[in-house]
Amino acid sequence: MSKTAALKRILPYLVSVVLIAGAAYVVNLAIIAPNHQPFAAAEPAPQSHQPSPDRQLIIPSIGVNAAIISGTINSLHGNQVLQRQGSPSDGNFVLAGHSFVFGYAPRLVKQSSVLYNLGDIKAGAEVVVYWDHHPHQYRISRVYQVSRYQTSIEQPSQETKLTIYTCTMAGSDGPRIVAEASPQS
Repeated sequence: MSKTAALKRILPYLVSVVLIAGAAYVVNLAIIAPNHQPFAAAEPAPQSHQPSPDRQLIIPSIGVNAAIISGTINSLHGNQVLQRQGSPSDGNFVLAGHSFVFGYAPRLVKQSSVLYNLGDIKAGAEVVVYWDHHPHQYRISRVYQVSRYQTSIEQPSQETKLTIYTCTMAGSDGPRIVAEASPQS
């Protein structure tokens, strides 16, 4: 039997295996990834036993525990969000992150898609930002969508607030999901 004939016999089986593996991957992303909690959303450890991270965003209700970095959106790797402008005590403090990043393994997708569940957050949800080792408490005041061209969400303001945003599943060309939070005393 020639190599061509053998390849023709095996090819349908190989295609079937690849399609089944691809389907399993997509099902895993669609069913398991949305319910993934990167850390336990139960009660946090007492502060005396858990040192504060330098700059960290924590949203227990949607399982976010991400480092805050400076740079560009392309410099985000893994479990990080980007500081777009401001600081916790300086008007409109803006953070952005990825909602979906393709990876070759579901674990990589879950790790890099930090704000995947931002659209599920509810008004009143707790947000904690550690900034230079000091916790800043916020409560989500509203969640909405804007066009990718609506850059007003990043404008400085007199009002102290936290603005977190990400792309929708339509990708970088689609609308943005925005969550605004007010500081808590």
